[in-house]
Amino acid sequence: MCHVHYSTYGFVGERNLFSLSHGGVVLFTKKLDFNPSCFYAYSTDCLEGKDGRDCAIRTLLCSHSNQLLVLEGSSLIWAASLEYTPVHITTANFQ
Repeated sequence: MCHVHYSTYGFVGERNLFSLSHGGVVLFTKKLDFNPSCFYAYSTDCLEGKDGRDCAIRTLLCSHSNQLLVLEGSSLIWAASLEYTPVHITTANFQ
């Protein structure tokens, strides 16, 4: 389980990725064609929209087939091949 935002939670199963709101409403599900090894979810910079704060959820998802996938919501936005199978992943800020 990964707590992304004050009202959004991410869960990864053997073949599925789920995102739930704080109230338990399913925001999205994604069926996976691979076995995930680890994941990290985070919210992007929030913009003030007409309906309040609008934040995108990005997920870094690694697989046992040595792939790194970056998802925004349930859409794939970037992928890379790795030389190893990650067991932990996170983000960093460089100055």
